[in-house]
Amino acid sequence: GAFLHPGDFKESRSLGTKIVVQSKPELTSDVSNVEKNLLCVHLKHSVNTSGDNEVPIFSFPPQNADGSLNEVLNEIIQSYDKNSRKPSGSNEYASGVTSQAFSLASILFGKSNADRIKRKDGAFASWLQRVCVAEVQQDIAFETSQQNYCGAIFAALSGNDFSQASLIARSNGYNMLALMISNSNSSAGDSLANQMKMWSDSGALDHFPSELLRIYYLLTRDLDAEENLYKQSAAMQGHTLDWKRRLLMLYQCMENTPHNGNESTISKAVKKYEGDVVDGVAPPVSAWYMDPRLVLSDKDQSCTLFRLLKVFHNAENNMDKVPLSSVISPSGYTADPFDVSKSFHFAAVLSALGVCEELTQVEEHRLLESYASQLIGGYQWEWAVYITLCSLSKGRHLTRNVIEHKKTMAFEIVQRYYRPSEDDDARIRRSFLEKKIGIPSSWFENALATQAIQTFDVRAFVNHSTMSSDHNALKIYEEAILPDILFSGGKDNCRGIIDVLDAMEDGKPDSSTLRGAVYNYLQLWKGVSKFASTDVDQNNNTDSKYESLVKMGYSIQSCLQRLVEGDTSTKWKLFNGLPLVPKSVTLTELSSAVSMVLSHLDDLKEGQMLSQGNSHALALKNVSHQVFAPSNDDLVFSQLDSKSVLRGKHKMAERSAEANIGLLYY
Repeated sequence: GAFLHPGDFKESRSLGTKIVVQSKPELTSDVSNVEKNLLCVHLKHSVNTSGDNEVPIFSFPPQNADGSLNEVLNEIIQSYDKNSRKPSGSNEYASGVTSQAFSLASILFGKSNADRIKRKDGAFASWLQRVCVAEVQQDIAFETSQQNYCGAIFAALSGNDFSQASLIARSNGYNMLALMISNSNSSAGDSLANQMKMWSDSGALDHFPSELLRIYYLLTRDLDAEENLYKQSAAMQGHTLDWKRRLLMLYQCMENTPHNGNESTISKAVKKYEGDVVDGVAPPVSAWYMDPRLVLSDKDQSCTLFRLLKVFHNAENNMDKVPLSSVISPSGYTADPFDVSKSFHFAAVLSALGVCEELTQVEEHRLLESYASQLIGGYQWEWAVYITLCSLSKGRHLTRNVIEHKKTMAFEIVQRYYRPSEDDDARIRRSFLEKKIGIPSSWFENALATQAIQTFDVRAFVNHSTMSSDHNALKIYEEAILPDILFSGGKDNCRGIIDVLDAMEDGKPDSSTLRGAVYNYLQLWKGVSKFASTDVDQNNNTDSKYESLVKMGYSIQSCLQRLVEGDTSTKWKLFNGLPLVPKSVTLTELSSAVSMVLSHLDDLKEGQMLSQGNSHALALKNVSHQVFAPSNDDLVFSQLDSKSVLRGKHKMAERSAEANIGLLYY
């Protein structure tokens, strides 16, 4: 998104002793209330189209099968029209296009029967008159102040306001002209045209004031004079009418023409005006911020309103659909090429209507990501999360990969910008996202856990991580807490391990994980301890119990070996430099402990066998009981503290009945 500035370093980009060679586009630093209102409209009428249980994907419902607006879409467009209006006193040229566009869309896209076409033509004439009224009134006021009353009358007529034109004429002594205007119709226009031909033949027409002639030509529905005047003004770079005024004048001239087939007057006027622009006899359909005297060098510089009219013209005449990307381009409604705030809403409505060629997957992603960035720049990151979860393509591009990509984008925004310690509105934003959008609470806990890593707050990290998800809770317990508990040893700690894993995994820890191996190791020890205290004379199942325990031990060793070979885990950044036991050390020591347990199990087995006919059985059994003495309250590797392990100074415990090897006693 950066701009390079080669070749103009010496012109306008010098800043003291420094020169700008690269810059980035500025994003808006504020999001207006109108933009928030439009976002609320989209959220209110959107439906979840993903079927995903974790995060929804929002989209508008499509139009009816017959191509007409359904009630929901009609309400959406009306709501957009209402909420896009700027407060009074604002720049109508700069701000009115959005409201005008939504109002125009509600007129253009409906059923296509003959009665509907007539009503549509009438509604369009009224809409076009409203669009031009501000400029018309401004011209009337100016011409009146200059005492150019014919100019004021013409301004009113060009805005299709015949009553005001008649009033101005009568108030300033043009009584016959006022009468002509009041009784203007097609037959009266024909009569005036015949009279003007006679004046032209006699040469009298050359003596008429030019402003009065413009009025007469307009009353006869003849735009030849306007076309010639435009060519002269354009050649001299003089003042010209806005394209909407000229389109309104053309529409007046065509309004009473008979309908051929199902083509509306709107389509005919759009086609005729586009041809006039090409012929150089009508103003180009420039966006409001451009000089109307300039010829458009690129269609992307045309006004959004005319782009919508082209969409309607092509759809009504069964022509190729206009690409949606060209209709919603920001250049049609704003001078800021990076302001896509309205493009998103135009795209949402037109996609639901199905009247344009849909955006490609790349174009849609680019639009959504651009708008999300704009909202983040305007300190509305919660709405950026919502935008990334929207879809504009009616589900055509909504594959599982696309859904996951959207979720990842939304998740990363929450991770980066949810900061309660710095943002006073963070709780309000979180409440909005959780209750209105459906964002899981775990996302916010994960964000807080990430921030705890950055501040080296271990307690906060563990607290928020365990709250974010069961998976994170188990991961942290396994990699950060469980090893230290094992090396600390003690009956209470090890009983606690079993209780925690039973509660978190419903008594069935995953045997392929470290926690599962530890859980099974402790269960093995319990079995060996019970085996050691069993009197052979009281139980004849010694062999089967022994085989079962040995099988369990070998299974644990196999699991530990796989964990050692596949250990690619990295320590949590938060714990770097802290005296925690690395996972690799835990695996090594646990494997050694299992081997020692199996060795003692063999010793016990031999001792019990000897007890069947050997006088030394009791002594051997006593030795075994010393190994599992209740005073010995540590694990095999408990004599090694975490710090010494990390320093690499630990030594393997010797296998000796006299050593304090201390397997857990129950």
